Parts: sequence; structure tokens; C-alpha cells
Amino acid sequence: MQANPIVLCDANVLYGQWLRDLVMWLGTVALVRPRWTERIEQEWLGNLLEHRPDLDAARVQRTAQLMNQVLPEAKVPTPHDAPLLTLPDPDDVHVLQAALAAEATYLLTFNLADFPEDVCRRVGIEVLHPDTFLVQLHQAQPEMVQQTLVRLQRQKVRPPLSWQELAQAFGRAGLAQFSRLLLDHPPDT
Repeated sequence: MQANPIVLCDANVLYGQWLRDLVMWLGTVALVRPRWTERIEQEWLGNLLEHRPDLDAARVQRTAQLMNQVLPEAKVPTPHDAPLLTLPDPDDVHVLQAALAAEATYLLTFNLADFPEDVCRRVGIEVLHPDTFLVQLHQAQPEMVQQTLVRLQRQKVRPPLSWQELAQAFGRAGLAQFSRLLLDHPPDT
């Protein structure tokens, strides 16, 4: 895996708090360069508020604002002159077009079937499940990823989280391999 890759995050990657927080932390320490568009941002915000009516909409919007302040280069313009692409779901074309416009190496999504490998490789984009990507990133830069995870763990103070609880939270977020990797490799204390 190349160092500091540009990764276009599909809305489903930014939807969940645990993965979103980790992507942001990885971006702030320059292990990855996350990217998204306004449309992707509005999609994850809308889906989160629709599925979690218990959340305060203003706080969720504030989260997106903070993300854009912390990583101002992350939000890329929506491409208007992008090549015509065909995907199983036409509503996903904008995501692949955004990956191209961002010059991303990887497109991270939980919906691999929506982005056929042959179509994506033809335009120079590798589509990865976030679980696979995080395992590969950990294998490529284990110390930096561990340090970043320790910082993330220390941020969670209400309530404080053990390493095992942090790993289990990632497992519940759909990152089973990454969760097992963390359980097998706790930080040095």
C-alpha cells in the first residue's frame, strides 16, 4: 500500500461514528487523505438522521462542519465534466466520478457489489471494503496505526474504553477483521 493514499469515502463509510472517527484521525495524522463531496456528505447526514431520529440534527450537522474544518482539503468539488460511467446502480455513479476527480487511489465502501472491479480498475480506482483497507493499512504501518488508535481510545472518556472495548466497537461497526487484528495486537503499555 502506498504511503498517505487518497481515499474517497462513500457515504456508508462516514455514516457510523466509529469508522468516521477513525477515518478523521487517520487523516489528521496524514496516514490517509480522506475525500468526499457535498453530495456524499448530505447522503450520510440524511441517512443518519433518518435512521436515528433520537439524534439532534444540529449536533450531527456540527459534526460535518467540524470534519470540514479539521480536514478542509477533504471535501472535493462535485465533478461536472466527469466521464460517463456505468454502474449497477446509476445513483452511485457520482461516487466513482468523485473518486476520479479527487485522484483517489482507493474508493472505500461497504457496497462492493455496486462498484464492479472491472469498471473501477479500468479508470484506475481500486474499490475496497473499509475492513480490508484498515487491515492493509495496519499491516503497512502498524506503529502509526496503533498510535492513532491509542489517541482515539484516549479521546473516548465518557465512558473510558479499554482496548478490547474499542476493538469490539469496530467489530460491531462491520470491521470484523480489523477488530480481530486489534484484539490480537494490543498496544504496549
